[in-house]
Amino acid sequence: MKIKSYFQKFLSGKDVFSRTQNRLTLLYSGVLVLFLVLFIAVVYALLYNIIFTQQERQMKELAKREINVIQDEFIQKKKASRPGSVDENVIISNDSLLFYYVVGKNDEVLVGDESIRWMQSNLLETLRDWEPSKEEVRYTDVKVNLPEVGKERHIEFEKNRTMHIMMVGRPVYYENEVVGRLYIGKDVSVQQKIFQWVIFVLGGIGLLFFIVALAISHFLSKRTMIPIANAFARQREFVADASHELRTPLSVLLSSIDTLEMEETIEEDPFSRNVLGNMKDEVKRMANLIGDLLTLARSDSGTLEVRRDSFEFRTHADTIVKSLEPIAAAKNISLQFHAFSDIHLYADLEKLKQLLYILLDNAIKYTPNNGLVQLSLSTEGTEQNKMFIMQVRDTGVGIPPEDCDKVFDRFYRVDKSRARQMGGHGLGLSIAKWIVDAHQGTIHVTSKLNEGSTFIVRIPVK
Repeated sequence: MKIKSYFQKFLSGKDVFSRTQNRLTLLYSGVLVLFLVLFIAVVYALLYNIIFTQQERQMKELAKREINVIQDEFIQKKKASRPGSVDENVIISNDSLLFYYVVGKNDEVLVGDESIRWMQSNLLETLRDWEPSKEEVRYTDVKVNLPEVGKERHIEFEKNRTMHIMMVGRPVYYENEVVGRLYIGKDVSVQQKIFQWVIFVLGGIGLLFFIVALAISHFLSKRTMIPIANAFARQREFVADASHELRTPLSVLLSSIDTLEMEETIEEDPFSRNVLGNMKDEVKRMANLIGDLLTLARSDSGTLEVRRDSFEFRTHADTIVKSLEPIAAAKNISLQFHAFSDIHLYADLEKLKQLLYILLDNAIKYTPNNGLVQLSLSTEGTEQNKMFIMQVRDTGVGIPPEDCDKVFDRFYRVDKSRARQMGGHGLGLSIAKWIVDAHQGTIHVTSKLNEGSTFIVRIPVK
């Protein structure tokens, strides 16, 4: 769970550039690691073929030759009226073998030998109940139990108490009938240890290469983001400067309209008064848009500070709700406010008031006539980890599920034509999200089409 949360935190980032850079880092490192995995797989397969596959092939060929010799011996013994016996000298000598046994139908050892005499019982116990197929190769670990006498002869086994054995078994046929079984085995403990060390070394190289790949990927992604970040910085500066410069002429224009409205001739001319009223509404809308753009531009540049103070938020929320009641009443919308207790916070009061205004205004705007908008404030958690919860629920048009994560993007509107009619410009929820992020909180929305939406904000009290 900790790795998953760290991974999610790594991908989330503090801004769009860090998120993009982190994703590029993972993409680049993922490609490099993929090639590394393929390389390790190829080396693993080659080493396995060298260490084990060739030895398996040699053991199979040896077993095949031995079977032919034994079956010929059975034929010769039958002619000599001694069926079922095998002479030891018919077995081909091979110093690399740990053991060989020819076992009869009744599990009696017809002939056999082992390089370590005191291991015979362990080996026969391992071979018990094994009915080998034609091409079967089996690996097993045999515990080395040193005898009380002669331990000095087997001092090499003190270091390795378990032997890894490659065994090959073949049925022995005579006149289309299984008359016995041949077992041969070889000690491959050294090869196994070499193979384990090779895997360990390859794993270490892989881990080292992964760390190097992450470092290289981070460097490449950072270099990739430089021109994009510079272009965005210039665009951000332009938006901030343009927004700041446009506020003055808009203020002058609004003052001029107010002055014209006081003229007696305008009061007597309904047409002129209507034109001035429309102009004033548009200038106000432009001023609000410029203010939102300036807020976002300053938040991007980090010049917009969050000033934290201790305050009680319930009374301020009640004031905002009352200020919006006339707007809700114009659409016959019931505006309800619930607060379970006094909400004492340590945060930026003006930013939280702006957040609440945005959410309530948005809810009223997209709720049809005779609808309902509810605001609830509460806290939950322990004293050390107490969270402030703000919920704004409406019975509005709702948001499609695929758009719920996009409504906080700048200039994003689910229904562009409806938003224009209602005067929205797609920045309110972006500012709301910035305010929540600046307070180390979270905001998300749940919604159903034509049933309504619920915006839930969680912000640490401390």
